[in-house]
Amino acid sequence: MEDFSTTKVMQWLQYINPKIKVIRLCPKHFLDGKFSFNINDNHIQIAYNQCVIDINFCEIAVVWCRKWNNEIDLSTSDKNLINLVPQIKENLTAEFRAFFEYFLFLLERNKQIKWLNKHKFNTPNKLIQLNIAKQVDLQITDSFILNYIDGKIKISDFITKPITSCDVINYKKNYYLNYTQKVNFQEYNNELFLCYLQNKIDKTLELRIFYLDGKCYTLAIHSQNNSKTKIDYRNYDYKKPNRYEPFQIPNALQQKIKHFMQKMNLQTGSLDFIYTPDNQFVFLEVNPCGQYDIFNSCNIFPDKLIAEYLINNT
Repeated sequence: MEDFSTTKVMQWLQYINPKIKVIRLCPKHFLDGKFSFNINDNHIQIAYNQCVIDINFCEIAVVWCRKWNNEIDLSTSDKNLINLVPQIKENLTAEFRAFFEYFLFLLERNKQIKWLNKHKFNTPNKLIQLNIAKQVDLQITDSFILNYIDGKIKISDFITKPITSCDVINYKKNYYLNYTQKVNFQEYNNELFLCYLQNKIDKTLELRIFYLDGKCYTLAIHSQNNSKTKIDYRNYDYKKPNRYEPFQIPNALQQKIKHFMQKMNLQTGSLDFIYTPDNQFVFLEVNPCGQYDIFNSCNIFPDKLIAEYLINNT
C-alpha cells in the first residue's frame, strides 16, 4: 500500500523545486523490479514499472526514512512451493532482508548524507521511550509490565496499550485495533499474557506535537468532550469529530523534547502528551513515522515542512 504522506511530500518537493532529483524507494521496487549490481560498485539501476531508477550512492545528499516494514510480500513468487514448504518463505524473506540491509549499509557508508530518521530508530518501543523521557526530566506516569494480577499494585484505574505500535487484526472479515483501553481486572483470571499497564491520569486536553529538526508544532485535541475518545482520541468519532486548535507549550518543555529526540536519535516524529487539570504535561510516547495529517486543519503543513527540510539539506 502506498504511503499517502510520502506522496504529499513528493508533491511538495516537485512544487517547490521541480529541478531537484528525488528517488522514492520501497522493498517492492526490488521484489517486482529487475536489477543487478556489483557489490564493489557505488551505482545501481532498477527497472520497475517501465521506469529506470538510477542510484549513485556517492551523489545522495539527504535520505528520509519514512517507514521501515520488515514484512515482505512474496506473492509474486511460486505460491505452490511456498505453501508446500513454509520454511522456504522464511528463508527467502531472510535473504531479501539481508540484501536490503546491505543496501542501507551502502547509504550509511556515505558520511556526507544527512538523515531524516534512520531506519533502525523507526520502530517505536514505549518502554525505551519512557526510560529516556525520564532521563531528560519529562514527566511520565507510573507504568508496569506483568503477566499476572499483582495484589501489591493498589492503583485502581489502569489503561493498557501495546509496547510497540498499534496493529490492525483481521479476523473473520472484521478488523480490530489494539487502541489504548481502560482495564477492568474483574474480567481476567490471575494469569495474563505479557501486559503493559499505566496508571490512568485525568486529562484536560491531549496534545499532539510534531517535531522536526529542533522545532515543535503543537495541537490541542479536545478529546474529553466525547465519551468515545476520552481514553484514546484515535478511536475517532467521524460523526462528531474532536476539535483541534493550535497550542503553545512552554519553552522549557520544548527544550526537554529536543533533548529527548536527540537521545532517541530522531530528527522528526509525532509526540503525544496529556495536559492535566493541574497544568502538568505528561509524556506518553513518540511515533517516529509521523501521523500528522490533523495539523493541516490548523494551517500547519508538516508535508511542506518536511519537503523544505529535504531541499535545504541537499
